[in-house]
Amino acid sequence: MDETFRLWDSGVTGALLRMATGTGKTITACLCCERWLDRHPNNRCMVISYEKQLVWQFAQEIKDVLNFKPGIEMAQECLDPYDIPKIVVASRQTLLRATPSTKEQAVKMLEFGLLRTEAVPKRRAGQILESLSDGWTLDWAQEEVDEINADCRANRELGSFSRVFKFDHNLNWLLFFDEAHRHAHILASVGHIVDWFDQNPDSRRAGLTATPKRSDNISLKSKMFPGIAIDYPLTSAVAEGWAVPYTQQFIESPTINFHSLDRIAGDFTDEQLDLHLNNESSLTKLVGPLLDLVGDRQTLIFNPSVDMAANVAAYINARVRCTCPCGATQWVPELLLGDGADCRACGEQLPTGSVDRSGEHARAVWGKFSPDKRKVIYEDHQAGRYQFLVVCGLCREGYNDCSISCVAVFRPVTKKASSLAEQFKGRGCRPLKGLVDGLDTAEKRLEAIKNSSKPDCLIVDLVGITGLADCATTASIYAEGLDDEIVERAEAKLVGHGGDVAQALEKATKEIESERQEALREKERQRQVTESFAKRRAMADARVKYNVRNRGHESRSIRARTEATSKQVNYIRVLGLDLNGILITSSQASRVISQLKSGIDVSEVKYTNHLPDDCFESLASANQKKYLKWKNIPYGSGLTFTSASKMIDDDKQGVR
Repeated sequence: MDETFRLWDSGVTGALLRMATGTGKTITACLCCERWLDRHPNNRCMVISYEKQLVWQFAQEIKDVLNFKPGIEMAQECLDPYDIPKIVVASRQTLLRATPSTKEQAVKMLEFGLLRTEAVPKRRAGQILESLSDGWTLDWAQEEVDEINADCRANRELGSFSRVFKFDHNLNWLLFFDEAHRHAHILASVGHIVDWFDQNPDSRRAGLTATPKRSDNISLKSKMFPGIAIDYPLTSAVAEGWAVPYTQQFIESPTINFHSLDRIAGDFTDEQLDLHLNNESSLTKLVGPLLDLVGDRQTLIFNPSVDMAANVAAYINARVRCTCPCGATQWVPELLLGDGADCRACGEQLPTGSVDRSGEHARAVWGKFSPDKRKVIYEDHQAGRYQFLVVCGLCREGYNDCSISCVAVFRPVTKKASSLAEQFKGRGCRPLKGLVDGLDTAEKRLEAIKNSSKPDCLIVDLVGITGLADCATTASIYAEGLDDEIVERAEAKLVGHGGDVAQALEKATKEIESERQEALREKERQRQVTESFAKRRAMADARVKYNVRNRGHESRSIRARTEATSKQVNYIRVLGLDLNGILITSSQASRVISQLKSGIDVSEVKYTNHLPDDCFESLASANQKKYLKWKNIPYGSGLTFTSASKMIDDDKQGVR
């Protein structure tokens, strides 16, 4: 709060607050509003969101934190322009500008004799012109126009019609943009709001987000939020005990090729994902393993389509959870129980008495559900009345349920749209309600989380037969600021065995750092060998007795023919041997090339050609590394050309 006000007071009009999910964005905004209102009687506050549920949720938070009931400007909830409360929560869509009348409509209205038509929206202009053409009187039409101009939403000066105009820009407004990554000045639904309040130089704005990156790469800083008040990512929240750590598991889907999917704005299209994932075979391979992984965790499942969400919920509800007399637990189709449902552990048939969970396990919900119905579904899940909340297009942002301890992403996203993956997975990172409240050190909070019934959040992602390198994994959420090489190695570890994401990144970091240090030591050894060889050669040359015959330019041409060309030296390096500045003859070079091409080991080539120790194996080329990264094959920083070639050959032959 102090840094935000410092920025505003220094003249910065917009401040961005990047705070991880669960670290108090809404409460921070409420307290900032309170301080802003205390500063001057002409100060006002407005929170702008983009979704009905989030508007109501923010308004409730303001009431809970400040004991002040804010006004709501959204759809049918319309504030009296002469009685606007000091804090307003508004829907961005509600503040949209109506499409203005066209030039042709303006000319026709003028031809009919209508005056003062600048603010008449396109739709109303069309209705008025149609009525005039049908014989309605000019007096009636002018009354319609005057009635529009008398509306608080009309602005003749700007030639525009919007509910934003009812809010007096001469007052000092503080605007909070909830989920700031959703707002950019360039958007037609946002720019006019910012410009309207910017007419007062004493007004300010702030953006709240856990994921400041937009998939279209539009910067939030340039116009909207040029100042950064706080940058507090999830890694910091986990390390200091304000969020639970993630553990990662993958469901392998060998029939899915993410590289074959279409993309819009850098991400997979929902239609293509639905085509690949929403069929009986895929559902069995996705939902079956998920049921085996989650245990008793309250689970949120994201889906690419409404149809798939409904099918996932139906698939789960058609099953019961059984505990075999041998102690093994598994989910089986209810219809097969007692006749065909066998225990995977012991092979015995599961008896009907082995059921330990039946009934409704899952509910599906999507955007067309009424807000009231959604509220009931959410509340029942939060109360533990069913285990699996299956959604499409909902709960990505602002959905607060600290009981969620597993998030399954059946709607994978690309790395370019990684902020979407972070929003999905952020639904599960909150500690249990009240768990860390009042604990004044990170150690106490971490210990409380570790000993709670929610010590971590399980993330379940998909892995296709190809394309993992193009998908955002949980490691990418933790790995902000880390080298791609570290992230890729951690991802490779997690894909194979799953586990704690932070530990995988830490292990990958240590391994790569160790390899880099070893590479530096090897480089120093090679330098010392080269230096030693150069000294020996210089001493030997000093003792050689020889005669010089001056043959003018001929001696240079003979020497040029006997020494290896730069082309030969470079080709030898490509074949796997770095001469490191050692001079060899052209005939030697030809022999070395022939031997390397025939597959003779580099050490054998060095021995048979009497090459010194400071000739060493070439490191892998950029193209080789690029291929290995594309195929998600891990490698160390000291990878040699020959080793890389073998790894690539093995991969092409299906050997891993």
